[in-house]
Amino acid sequence: APLGPLALAELVGDLFPAGVLNVLTGTGIEVGHAISSHPKIPRIGFIGSVPAGQAVMRAGAEHIKHVTLELGGKNPMIICEDMDPKLAAREAINGMNMRKTMGQSCQSNSRVFVHESIAEEFVAELEQIVRGIEIGDPREEGTEMGPVAFEAHFDRVLTHIEQAREDGARLIFGGGRPEGRDEGYFIAPTVFDGVTPDMRLFHNEVFGPVMAVCRWSDEDEMIEQINATEFGLTARIWTNDLGRANRIVSKVDAGFVWINESGRKDRGIPVGGFKLSGLGKESCLEEIISYTREKSVTTTFAVGA
Repeated sequence: APLGPLALAELVGDLFPAGVLNVLTGTGIEVGHAISSHPKIPRIGFIGSVPAGQAVMRAGAEHIKHVTLELGGKNPMIICEDMDPKLAAREAINGMNMRKTMGQSCQSNSRVFVHESIAEEFVAELEQIVRGIEIGDPREEGTEMGPVAFEAHFDRVLTHIEQAREDGARLIFGGGRPEGRDEGYFIAPTVFDGVTPDMRLFHNEVFGPVMAVCRWSDEDEMIEQINATEFGLTARIWTNDLGRANRIVSKVDAGFVWINESGRKDRGIPVGGFKLSGLGKESCLEEIISYTREKSVTTTFAVGA
């Protein structure tokens, strides 16, 4: 994660007066806590896990800091029966960010709710797509999917996969190291079908290349299941009936919803979640203003003094 900010600092650091742009790297326990608890830093913007976000809020509370948080998600993609299942499968992979971040994205659609009338064709197409993803060194041309970030995370993702197996989810593809990748933190793109609310994979954020396919037939029951998590970050709805799409939007607990879109964000649109998914908004005028201070001044002139 620090490589991007370090590269940016090398490119633009000399354009600012000394001290305006600083990049500090280190663990959350050391550097993160020092920043979030320092009395002279009044404003904190954090993106990360729910426990880390809670730690930032606790550390900032002593000095009443202004804090915004973008935290975890178990984001749904809802596919209605009027959609082309092959198109929906392609967009599910795009929305999951399998190729771009190996699913290591807060906003990935890690739960896919597909109508049972098109579920078989959808899952078959999904399997064909993930089988064709080119896994390898991300520095090499042609690689579509690299490893996950680090060893401890690699182990966590494999634990989630094993729990899904134990709970009875049906493995469609993946489930461990890809063939021929015995070294490094590579995990094959993994798809489970038949995931239900009684399974841990339905509720727990994996933050890796693991997709849970959930089948539905009753719209109200499906929405109730979607909202039965502690998260509320993003949602995607795929249907040709825009009236139905907007009805679902009004009922789903999510701070950012796409209709017939995988994840494009237009400039200036507020981004932020509900429940444990965060606090405040990003990528908008509200965020820019939040890094300033308002001071109100009234002046009375002494007339005739």
